[in-house]
Amino acid sequence: MERLQQRNHRPWPLTRWLAYVETTSLAALIFGLPWILGGRHPWGRLYLVVGALIFTGAWSLRNIFLPATHWRKIPGWPLLLLGGILPLFQLLPMAPSLLEFLSPRLMNLLPLHFASPGSSPFFPWERLSLHPSATQAAWSIYISYVLFFAVVYQRLHSVGDVERMQRWIALSSLLMAIGGLFFYWFGGERFLTLYDHPLYSATGEVKASFANHNHFAHLLALGIGPWLWWMMNMCRGRTREQVRRTGANRQYLQGTPLWLFFVGGTLVIISAVWGSGSRGGLLVFGCASLIGVAGLLANPTTRRQGIYLLVALAFGGSFVMWSPRAPASPDAAADLLSGDVERLDRQGLRRQLWAAEMRAIHDFWRMGSGFGTHREVCPTYFAPPVDREFTHAESGYLQIFLEGGLPAFVLLITGVTLILQQCSRLLRTTFEGQHAGLAASIVASIAASLLHAAFDFVWYIPSLMVITLVQIACLFRLRELVSVSPSTSSVPLQPLGLQLRFAPLAVVLFLGTCMLRIQAPEALAALHWDRYLHATFSTDKSQQGTLGVGGRDAMATEWDHKAAQPDTTDVWAVQKEHLIRVLEANPYHARAHARLAATYLRLFEQRQSRSENPLPLREIAKTAHASASSDVHAWKKWLKNLTGPRIEYLQQASWHARRAVQLCPLQGEAYLYLRETAFLEHDNQNLQDSLLEQALHTRPHHGTILLEAGQTAWERGDFDRGLAFFQRAYATSPEHGARVRRLILGNEPSPSRLEFFIREFAPSSDVFGTLIADMADPPEFLWQALAHQAVREARKSDGRQAVEKWRLAHAAFREIGQDAWAIKAARSALALQPTDYRIRRQLAEYFAELGKIPEAREEITWCLRRQPTDQTLLRLWKQLETIDSETDVSRKTEPVSLAARDS
Repeated sequence: MERLQQRNHRPWPLTRWLAYVETTSLAALIFGLPWILGGRHPWGRLYLVVGALIFTGAWSLRNIFLPATHWRKIPGWPLLLLGGILPLFQLLPMAPSLLEFLSPRLMNLLPLHFASPGSSPFFPWERLSLHPSATQAAWSIYISYVLFFAVVYQRLHSVGDVERMQRWIALSSLLMAIGGLFFYWFGGERFLTLYDHPLYSATGEVKASFANHNHFAHLLALGIGPWLWWMMNMCRGRTREQVRRTGANRQYLQGTPLWLFFVGGTLVIISAVWGSGSRGGLLVFGCASLIGVAGLLANPTTRRQGIYLLVALAFGGSFVMWSPRAPASPDAAADLLSGDVERLDRQGLRRQLWAAEMRAIHDFWRMGSGFGTHREVCPTYFAPPVDREFTHAESGYLQIFLEGGLPAFVLLITGVTLILQQCSRLLRTTFEGQHAGLAASIVASIAASLLHAAFDFVWYIPSLMVITLVQIACLFRLRELVSVSPSTSSVPLQPLGLQLRFAPLAVVLFLGTCMLRIQAPEALAALHWDRYLHATFSTDKSQQGTLGVGGRDAMATEWDHKAAQPDTTDVWAVQKEHLIRVLEANPYHARAHARLAATYLRLFEQRQSRSENPLPLREIAKTAHASASSDVHAWKKWLKNLTGPRIEYLQQASWHARRAVQLCPLQGEAYLYLRETAFLEHDNQNLQDSLLEQALHTRPHHGTILLEAGQTAWERGDFDRGLAFFQRAYATSPEHGARVRRLILGNEPSPSRLEFFIREFAPSSDVFGTLIADMADPPEFLWQALAHQAVREARKSDGRQAVEKWRLAHAAFREIGQDAWAIKAARSALALQPTDYRIRRQLAEYFAELGKIPEAREEITWCLRRQPTDQTLLRLWKQLETIDSETDVSRKTEPVSLAARDS
């Protein structure tokens, strides 16, 4: 009977195999997900979902076959449940009255979608989320996190399990640091030498497979606490009982080889963080390191190890900073130590973004704009000084408040408070026992995440969130384990009956089906979307996605589609094919619909220009509107004869633009495309005006929309309103500024138009330079305006930029014959950079031209010391010598002897 009972409790081979699958999938998420662009790419998100489903599914299935199954009550489970319900509530169709109560801003933001059914070409908007497909994707990621956290929490049966998780996190950070340094020195622009991202480059900083160097540094900050604990735990002395239990091999590992491994690993991690050049990463890395060491110093039993680790960190940091072989970290540490906000946020973009976030939160504070909608909502409130897009809020707290409203923010603050409370209790408890280092490593990682999320979007990077969730699960389990007894391996559990054992598996299967149906189309569409972006953007990726904090890739960059298009029909056709494939994989891709509508319009305009009747689309629309009659059939026949088979492009553009705003009503450009094709439906002028107003409501700072509004007002004689729109469009980006300049000045600008343009638009010195270069005989007042504008910009600038502006002012003053100002501008440039050879040479030639021979000889002498073979200066010197000999002003001196004497 006894043997039969033992056989019944023996684990099945299937359960052992499922346990292996469970452990492997957990390791794959911790070690593998960071290498897929940190999980930020759609394929990384699909990897997360599939990995979480395999992990939770294997655990659920294994529990069915175990003789005894138990379930631990998850801390804060009501918060997790409400967090999963809130996005679903945002997706529910609602009556207009309820929608107006929960989100009053929607009525003013989308007037065309809330108009009477007969006057609106769209279905009325019925949801709180302004981008339902993005909210569904965000919900699927959140559910993946919840399932992953729940099972990790259930798997931590003992302190040894918690220690294993810390070792995994430390090893994952070390591997990422090694990879970052390797690809920094030996890699190219492709990530992992395999993937060519259309917007980001792998060069520039140490960032391994992360598109953003800040997130790479954050991963190392999450791992430094576990690494320090592992190093202390493995390298400290062992008792006789531990040596007897671990054996001779383990005793051997306490010697030099293990110390070399940990010392070398510490140097690698510090070098990688330093080379990332991330100010925020350096800050949270330092904080996490100090917390990890402080946890050891606070406990008398580990104080000596804490002192050793503190000395090792100080020595390693000094060695890396002064090592000539270490990767450079330009001014990151200096900016942090200065504490100057202007240095930390050089262009002020982050502060402007946060101010825009607060304005958006003021409008959507009740229930949010919808999870995952920040990318579409932000342009409504933020007017960047350059054409740039912010995919995230650069603050996890602000973005959650904006997208989820007050309910989500309350849940977030409650969860953070619960976590901090457990951290405090754990530290107080474990300082009395033997787990001080382990507790400090966990608290260090969590503190790094909570701190860095205040000024970056680290919570929206799946690989970083996976490690953070593991640490939170370890926090709660370690607190439970040590609160019972230091030697207790587990705490009492709630047994599950046979019927309830199938419930977790059923939940995983149901949720997994929903999540895969959401994430799989996005991943498949991403392949073709990347190809479309490759075909669209041919600019230098190193200049894209740069936030004013000294780092790149903080946000993705998608410039105005029509302005960035190359003038090649073949490229447009290629883009059309890629976009069609995107929509075949994911029909709910709102941006792809809008981009495809724009591509069809470009193809129509190009082929229309080569036809027998090359009327542009704007003129066709005016003619069609003027020729509209009561006989709609005859009118459509006339229109088809006018455009020929090319009308199909217009019809496709109209359909895709309409579909884009139905999926996401914030696609402002799509309203313009609908406006350009509205005449196809025999629509009246009022609808075209309504579409333009709707575009201005959703994208009030978009250059293309402002240009269209300005041009429309200008054509109708409303010059004041048109000028206001043109001025706003001019400030959005250099590309839109050039288009405004062409509209105002034309091909051959008259002096009166130039004066009007200078007075109303206050162009920069670069624009003045472009105007002068485009004119055969620029007037003198244009040179004078260039000179004074360059002086104003030079006085507001510093460094190399100020030097270039003073040089430009010198050239302009020299052109109009204002010698005193020209010399003063050159002297100002030399005061900023006395060793600039170009300025010295330019000034020498100018002094010679003015007949100031001593001053010219002084500058020529300085230049010849550095360039003794400059033939132009040598000829100029001989000319000055000839003048001297004729006028007997000074004695002859050979330049070579002068150079030899001065040297």
